[in-house]
Amino acid sequence: MARTAAPLRKEKGSVLLLTALSLVVLMGIAGLAIDLSHAEVSKTRLQNLADALALSAAISLNKKESSTSITNIERYAQNYAATTTMPAFLQASGNNELNGYAGTGGVLNSSTLASDSTTFTFATVSTDLTTATWTAAGSATSASAGANFVRVSLPVASFSTWFAKIMGFNNMAVSASAVAGTVPIAPCNLSPIMMCASPTTPNQDCSTGSCYGYDVNTIYCLTPSIGGTAKNMNCAASDNSAWGAGNIGLADLSSIFPSLNSGAKSLGDALAKDPTLQNYCISATSGPITSISPKTGNNWGQVITGIQSLFNDTVISGDLSDTITGGQGSKKGDVTDGTGSNGVVFNSASPAQSSALTYLNWTKLNGFTTQPLPIDPVAGVKQIPTTGITPAFLSANGVPSPYDVYQSLSSKREPNVPAATSQFGQRIFNVPFVDCSNPPNGSSGSLTVVGFGCFFLTAEDQKNGPEEFLLGQFLGKCQSTGRANSTGNTGFYKVILYKDPLGGQS
Repeated sequence: MARTAAPLRKEKGSVLLLTALSLVVLMGIAGLAIDLSHAEVSKTRLQNLADALALSAAISLNKKESSTSITNIERYAQNYAATTTMPAFLQASGNNELNGYAGTGGVLNSSTLASDSTTFTFATVSTDLTTATWTAAGSATSASAGANFVRVSLPVASFSTWFAKIMGFNNMAVSASAVAGTVPIAPCNLSPIMMCASPTTPNQDCSTGSCYGYDVNTIYCLTPSIGGTAKNMNCAASDNSAWGAGNIGLADLSSIFPSLNSGAKSLGDALAKDPTLQNYCISATSGPITSISPKTGNNWGQVITGIQSLFNDTVISGDLSDTITGGQGSKKGDVTDGTGSNGVVFNSASPAQSSALTYLNWTKLNGFTTQPLPIDPVAGVKQIPTTGITPAFLSANGVPSPYDVYQSLSSKREPNVPAATSQFGQRIFNVPFVDCSNPPNGSSGSLTVVGFGCFFLTAEDQKNGPEEFLLGQFLGKCQSTGRANSTGNTGFYKVILYKDPLGGQS
């Protein structure tokens, strides 16, 4: 039977109504999806900001950075993240929307930092991050110069919606937090020199300005002990009958890396930082270095060869000298030649400083008159004490820190040093600190490794009769080449992000 036209028109009207209602629902769902996507993008940006702040603060902590106006390293790290990292992040493409959240000018202002949910907190973590005690920068209960982890918690941010407003949702709130800190990595290019550490005060992070019994920025006379009574020695450490402060031993790297040749040549190459030896690292499967064996026999000839190669005197084939050596040949350390004809370079500081100031040997130390070296009461001669040459001693004699001058010339190269066979940083030695309280009998056996540190060589090998020694300025924790499972890491520690035990981010 035929249908009338009226019901058909009614059905068409129902379809149009349903379609219109469906479109409203679909547009609402689409709008909500767009707003949720926007919220997720905003959350990602906010998390990236928290990650960047945490990483930059943790890197600053690892470097122990401070300034004359902010001496506390935790406060300095927090200030650096807030005033340097934050603006740089906000200026990056795509991050403009965070400007209003961060405060005027893209800097975390005082009102934002005062928020109850915006915090920089610090912790000293050795094993379990979940049990760490987080405290404000420089607080009385925190290790104000020893923290190695930082946590950043940003306040809840509300971002305006576009389509969800139709459903009554004008804003969407997101938050973020991040934790960053150090993780130890295996040292590479390890120098074949062992330093005796203080068994009572190791203080491995150098947080008090000293560690392993050595003061940061102090120059030490590094010498193998020859024992006995006073023998007119330049170094007080040379008279120690047993290993003690300032005493060194040559390390047999083949005791750690069996594939290395244990002969004397490998000792000289290692001291000269042969590039092929930079591949020798302790892998994650091998575990950390816990002990090392001394190198037996008289190998000082190879020590001389290796050190001279670093100072561009006679560079071992295939090895690299430093770009800053202090001058040429017998004129090393000569600062009287203002023309630079002795192979030195000058920085642009005021007053201008010569690369010759990076070279400080026994002859120069012995010539100090304003504040002379102390007199050994037994031998009656000037002597470098086991406590070393302090920055105050150098300053009293009008001499700057050799390493400070060296750092200021990091982008320079002395004119007599070939670019193809030189590299800045060669004069910095990564050394293992060992427990010398029970030295092995006859230099055999092994010594327990308690940590690692760096020395800057201020001069080539020195000799005084039977006494042979090096002069090294202690730098504390190393900031030189190292590797874990990848290349390009910095220091014996690298800084990474960790899962936030309090917030779930990172």
